[in-house]
Amino acid sequence: MGDYPVDVLRHVEVSSTCERVIAPDCATMTIHARSEKDNLQDAHGSVEKWVRWVQQVSAQHNVLQDDFCVHWNVSAGTTKANISATILVTFRKADNADAAFTTILGRASDRFSVEPLKRFVGPDLVTTMRRDLAVLAAESAMAKASAIAAACGMRLGTVVSLSEVPGGILPSITATVQAKWELLQDRADSLQKR
Repeated sequence: MGDYPVDVLRHVEVSSTCERVIAPDCATMTIHARSEKDNLQDAHGSVEKWVRWVQQVSAQHNVLQDDFCVHWNVSAGTTKANISATILVTFRKADNADAAFTTILGRASDRFSVEPLKRFVGPDLVTTMRRDLAVLAAESAMAKASAIAAACGMRLGTVVSLSEVPGGILPSITATVQAKWELLQDRADSLQKR
């Protein structure tokens, strides 16, 4: 069998890669409200009504308080007071975002506007998918190693090492598993006699 040491011939190293494309499960919505009034208090009150309404609509679509954020911008000129608010809402379920977007878009005007929804893959789904793909890649690597062992007239022993190489750019996830198994033979000296 050449000049290979016996212990090299007793190990088989394989790798397997699994990849999956995943659909975004979360979304963000950005809403702008503004008001220009004779005094600051009236301008603030006008924008505050929009903010409260958007917060109510968001709550009806299962948005948590921590996923609702408002950034205020105030400017007072010599004759008018201007206040604007940028509202950022994060939906942990994209389906809820669609319904809320439709409701809020129905109120759009020159002083109240909505940007298109931005969809993304949430961290919980990424973690679950990476774990699932690693298991699939490991199972595939084991099947390959078993086939190699059978072709060599040996059987697969215990795993010597296992490593995961996560990768991929969303919306696809790739997991590569590299594994090294020990090959067992019925007679310990069969390779040395060859």
